[in-house]
Amino acid sequence: MLLDNFFTIIEKCETDNANVAVNNPVSKLIFTIKLNPDHPVYKGHFPGNPVVPGVCQVQMIKELTSVILKKDLVIYKSDNIKFLSMIIPSASPLLKVSIDIKEKEPGFWHVNSVIFNGDQIFLKFKGILRPV
Repeated sequence: MLLDNFFTIIEKCETDNANVAVNNPVSKLIFTIKLNPDHPVYKGHFPGNPVVPGVCQVQMIKELTSVILKKDLVIYKSDNIKFLSMIIPSASPLLKVSIDIKEKEPGFWHVNSVIFNGDQIFLKFKGILRPV
């Protein structure tokens, strides 16, 4: 688990229709998160030039979705993951993570998410999560 160790939630903003229920979309939730630049993962990824590993970015989306739904989740399917820019924790310690969720069938949550900072997009994720 990366939450409260690798990153912390600074703010969670819900937009209109942010109602998580069967067949009701969550129009968009946007988290502001703060990376921990002293986390041990950066000692190996990469020494002297730390960047956030892609697997950690996807894990952050999964954990933030778990916070929203108040359920332990696993990634059931990844339809599309695009890594567009490297996240350097010293240059971008604060990030925004937008998450759109829709339950298209019971227990299967379709998630579209973007990790960004201002105009710079770091990651786009589209996939399906389900309870553990």
